Amino acid sequence: MKHTVIAISGGSSIGKSTAVNAVIDVLPSHFPGAIVEFLITGGDNRVIVTIGDIKIGIESQGDPGSRLPESLKIFLARGCQIIICATRTSGGTVNAVQALQDNHQFDVIWTKHYSSKEKHAATPIINQFFAEHMAHLVRQLINGVI
Repeated sequence: MKHTVIAISGGSSIGKSTAVNAVIDVLPSHFPGAIVEFLITGGDNRVIVTIGDIKIGIESQGDPGSRLPESLKIFLARGCQIIICATRTSGGTVNAVQALQDNHQFDVIWTKHYSSKEKHAATPIINQFFAEHMAHLVRQLINGVI
């Protein structure tokens, strides 16, 4: 299996962290027996999900000056083969993810979460769809399809 980062990029205050947290919530339902280890909890979470012998590091905090670079180091040290994180569109968070590709041969899938310019009641549903699609992507990575 190719080591992979799924980087969910976007500007400030558009819901990236909320979308990443939705992925944390949905993974156990897609992978019965998954072990979820919360390293940091709160509005932004740092989590390692273990599915069989596969470890997935997830960091929802991706703002400039955030703990993302530290989280990526922890995920490497803990042997995570898949990393899911929020990033901005440029700068330090993007550079931290790019370093995984340059220095540790991770493939990087850059994506954006599903969003609407309107803040409305459908936002939780939109995040749920995004999280479900990310769970399917994780399954394809684990199965070696991607």
